[in-house]
Amino acid sequence: MYAIINGLKIHYVIEGTGIPCLIPSLGGTLVYERTFSSELRGHLKLVFAELRGSRSDLGDVGAATLDTIVDDLDRLRSELKLDRIAVLGHSGHGFIALRYAAKYPDRISHAILLGSVPAFDGAWFGEVLKYSEMLMSKERKDELARTHERLRPAMSRATPDEAVVLNFIANGPIQFFDAHFDCTHLWKGQTFNAEILQRFWGPGFGEFSKFDPAAEFPKIKCPVLIASGVFDYGCPPTTWHGIKDKLSKHEYRVFERSGHHPQMEEQQLFDETVIEWLGRN
Repeated sequence: MYAIINGLKIHYVIEGTGIPCLIPSLGGTLVYERTFSSELRGHLKLVFAELRGSRSDLGDVGAATLDTIVDDLDRLRSELKLDRIAVLGHSGHGFIALRYAAKYPDRISHAILLGSVPAFDGAWFGEVLKYSEMLMSKERKDELARTHERLRPAMSRATPDEAVVLNFIANGPIQFFDAHFDCTHLWKGQTFNAEILQRFWGPGFGEFSKFDPAAEFPKIKCPVLIASGVFDYGCPPTTWHGIKDKLSKHEYRVFERSGHHPQMEEQQLFDETVIEWLGRN
């Protein structure tokens, strides 16, 4: 389905019943539609929202900011006639959930941060290097090298947009508990705009790198669930040490047999964790 938000055609999919929960993305939602369970859809009305790119309009990428994206998310909430919503942000999209909670405290019931980090800054990058050096096995490092080598010919022929998805696939050993897991099927049919990636994830100047948890976290009053995977080498769970305590109502859960996608890798435990937490909050 589509909604016209701020002059842009925005694609969204609604599945499930229960508490309305918006899952925003700047690169398509197919991977999310494929990895959240039917069990969770029995407790949450999941709204997979492609705020830019893939099946939605791009708009003026150079003018897009974290605030304009958050404002569009709120306009979609209003268009769908939803009162208060939960927002689940995966990976970098966690910053969308956090900024939404800080900017629209009366319109959010819960924030769920999945495979996210509190900031894209020098401390995060340093933690990635340290975490990988200390905990990544030789077998995993070797598998990472093999997947990159296997995809090298395809990468050499790829457009910038195609290269984004190929890079996600090549970095599977960084993202999944099973270092040999082939995630190609998860990305089938999904595209990712390289310009959006640079605009929001670009090191040092991307919109997400401007998010300051020390300033933002005290503004967030809704309950926050932080869900991290031990085998997530891109968004290590240790990045939350200390800074998470600036969130007034938070719970921190680590999934010991997951990487970047606990909703798929430990699906039953993830569902039970979220459902139990929602019941208490």
